[in-house]
Amino acid sequence: MGIVTIAAAALALFASDGSLEDNGWERVRDQRQDEFSVKGGVVTMVCSPNPYKGACYRRKLGELPAKGVLEYEIRPNLPGSAYSNRYYLQVCCGSMMMSFASQSALRYFAKPKANWICVGKDRLANGEWNRVRVKWDNVRKVIKFYVNDMRIPSCVEEDATIDGDEGDPTSFSLRLGNYGLAEGFQPHKIRNLAVSAVEDAAAAKVPRDTALVFHGLCSEFFPIGEWTKGYPKDKVVDFFLEFQNYNYTPKNHSKITAYPDDDLCAAANLIILADVPLAAETLAYSAQENLLAAVKAGARMVVTGGLAGLQRGGDFESPIAKALPVKLESPWKAPAGGNVFRRDYGKGKIAVIVSAPKTKEIQ
Repeated sequence: MGIVTIAAAALALFASDGSLEDNGWERVRDQRQDEFSVKGGVVTMVCSPNPYKGACYRRKLGELPAKGVLEYEIRPNLPGSAYSNRYYLQVCCGSMMMSFASQSALRYFAKPKANWICVGKDRLANGEWNRVRVKWDNVRKVIKFYVNDMRIPSCVEEDATIDGDEGDPTSFSLRLGNYGLAEGFQPHKIRNLAVSAVEDAAAAKVPRDTALVFHGLCSEFFPIGEWTKGYPKDKVVDFFLEFQNYNYTPKNHSKITAYPDDDLCAAANLIILADVPLAAETLAYSAQENLLAAVKAGARMVVTGGLAGLQRGGDFESPIAKALPVKLESPWKAPAGGNVFRRDYGKGKIAVIVSAPKTKEIQ
């Protein structure tokens, strides 16, 4: 059965009440004390404490799409603090495995070198349904992970691909299993599991109606609420700084908590960087390129000063720093010549506001 056909009828993966075998899944790792059952399109997985030896089932799908999306919902059941650092469940898509520990989602690749990374830190709610989405583009070598917030990726991996089983693109499957690191029997659930091929974001017509607001060190001193007043709440996407031993030096110790990917930037009409350091450690160069691409396509960008944004934030050779209508020369000296600078950039505009403006308007 082709992969697109399965995705178009996602419930076919769990269409019949009963066992996973009744739904076309095959057992690939046996552990009889684990129980997997289907009812009303929901799979309940009673996982036992079997480190790395829990039961696992596979559903073969056919050929791996070069650009695809995996989506599902999970409901973890972690009854006490003793389980806070325990792994549970595995959801495998081709060469990639995802597992979960407490409130966080992790992904694992066995090759070329085995490694784990956290792709959704503290984003899962215990005892509630949580949404997970993984989008991959093997042509561009980008994988995006979304956990609960489907607008903003919780993690973006570059120079990464999802391959077929054992590296064979014609042999592609999903796998569900008990990862085994648990104490006591835990009935976790999963539903709405689907895989599909996806179109290029550029091919889809997305309305440019969203404001992306990056809140930096002194963002509260700027009238951001007035600048975004014309946007509905669901069209304002906020990003925040996460501080890591921040010092007022050219060396940056902060990081944006989420990633503005190309899909989100395609919808951006206004981008505000309110006292945000422009160093790569804070806002990745690839993310800065996404934001500038949105401006070239017609969005407006406002970059403000403060304690770090145009000075102590460091990297004056970053993509956004180079695109500004002012030249940043010193971490200790604000741009000279006025408080507001503007320039055209492609079809859009970039404005620099050195310090908190007297007016609430952006021209």
